[in-house]
Amino acid sequence: LSHSKALQALDDLRAPAKREPREQFSAAVPRTSVYERLSVSLNESLTNGPTAS
Repeated sequence: LSHSKALQALDDLRAPAKREPREQFSAAVPRTSVYERLSVSLNESLTNGPTAS
């Protein structure tokens, strides 16, 4: 998964829910989900710069 593809995936998930209400989305995604772990690792890679990977 490339850096830009990961960013696009996060943008798609963060975008105002077009397919379903935000409440349903939040309820469907546990706090310990893969999405959260992806967000953390992506934030770390953004902080460290694109050369971190």
